[in-house]
Amino acid sequence: MREKIIKTAAQMYVQLGVRTVTMDDIAKELGISKKTIYLHFRTKNALVREATLSLQESIFEEVEAIHSQNFNPIEELFEIKKFITARLRDEQYSVQYQLEKYYPDTSKLLYKTQINKIIEFLGRNISEGQERGIYREDLDPVFFARIYFATNKSLTDPSLFPPAEYSPTFISDSFLEYHIRGMATERGIKILNELKENQQNEQ
Repeated sequence: MREKIIKTAAQMYVQLGVRTVTMDDIAKELGISKKTIYLHFRTKNALVREATLSLQESIFEEVEAIHSQNFNPIEELFEIKKFITARLRDEQYSVQYQLEKYYPDTSKLLYKTQINKIIEFLGRNISEGQERGIYREDLDPVFFARIYFATNKSLTDPSLFPPAEYSPTFISDSFLEYHIRGMATERGIKILNELKENQQNEQ
């Protein structure tokens, strides 16, 4: 029952908003009493923490599933961007924004986990790209992974990138190309250009 509560809460938070969904709403959706939820989670804060950690973990699992398909590292980044874009398109309310505003402790916990996981993944991506000769050999994988993470966090700042001027798709596409071009060898640039051409043909 605990896992069922977490899964249902996570789905409702994405669809309706973390702050909007009450314990009564979750109980009604599950067809159980609110008391049953409180047997597993003493407070709404506790449930929000577990549900959003579960959401984050499901994203990391999808990223690992993409990695297991053995794309070359540049293709892998394009596939992950495609997945993330589709995932965010289904999210009607910004869970991250609401956590930062109403559940700061949970937001900080998720951020700490993101740092470790994303830097680990990007560092691996860069190392594998160096081994395949599509990223420059002189790069420090962890340093460039940290640069990517730090810069990516600023892309959602509306004072830097006003929504009226820059669409989320334009920002994510441009940033990914910027990141790859800063690391790629001539061979890597060729792969990048081919992927961009294929992407344009699909649109």
